[in-house]
Amino acid sequence: MFPCTQCGLCCQNLHRIQSDDSRRMDRGDGVCVNFDITKKQCKVYEERPLICRIEESYEEQYVNFYSKVDFYVLNAKACNQLQDAAGLPADMRVDLALLTKD
Repeated sequence: MFPCTQCGLCCQNLHRIQSDDSRRMDRGDGVCVNFDITKKQCKVYEERPLICRIEESYEEQYVNFYSKVDFYVLNAKACNQLQDAAGLPADMRVDLALLTKD
């Protein structure tokens, strides 16, 4: 399972994701229409779109292009870059070593 740290930055930076899903969910300022800024959480988490579900997204769209580890690492690097740019503390980063551990 992808070790999401639930920082919410992916939900607040949809303009950086190039997909039809992200464009439809963008409320116009890069923030997802389903993201509650005050509570820092998804309002539709249990029914969130496929693009927001790393495991299912991998199985349905990317399994023929990447290994699961490579897909997780790509996502983790994107998460960590967003967190770094936002000045979040290092303990919020996805630990890449855990993803590549045998």
